[in-house]
Amino acid sequence: MKKKKALVKIGFVETVQLLKILLFPIVEAIKKNELFERTWSHEKKMWK
Repeated sequence: MKKKKALVKIGFVETVQLLKILLFPIVEAIKKNELFERTWSHEKKMWK
């Protein structure tokens, strides 16, 4: 039996919000020339 992968439907607004949360801290660290040493929590959808 073949297993099908579930497709997660997420709206555009939710995608943009997640990208902001995901990318802004990285961009700020680059701007400040600092190391970025955090891990992404998939469950909480935030940096820890």
